[in-house]
Amino acid sequence: MATVEKMSVSLPKDLVEEIKNNIPEGEVSRFVGEAVRFYLAMRRQKEAIESGFGAWPTEEHPELATGEETRRYVRELRERDRLVDSTVRGKRHRGR
Repeated sequence: MATVEKMSVSLPKDLVEEIKNNIPEGEVSRFVGEAVRFYLAMRRQKEAIESGFGAWPTEEHPELATGEETRRYVRELRERDRLVDSTVRGKRHRGR
């Protein structure tokens, strides 16, 4: 079992009410722990993205020159991945 430590925090009243209305009694600590872990992971990811911004020179990677171009490039990569995945899955199913 993981080591735990009690901690006192103050939260806005509306947030406390929302937690009470949505999280079963006895599961609040687990819920808050998961929420904090998720938030910290997102914060670390944001910091990593911000610290890496500009690491790839525009001359070498014009597809990443602006935010919109970067989003377009990522969408295209994801679409290619989906096509490859569906092709591979289709071949596996036909081969059985």
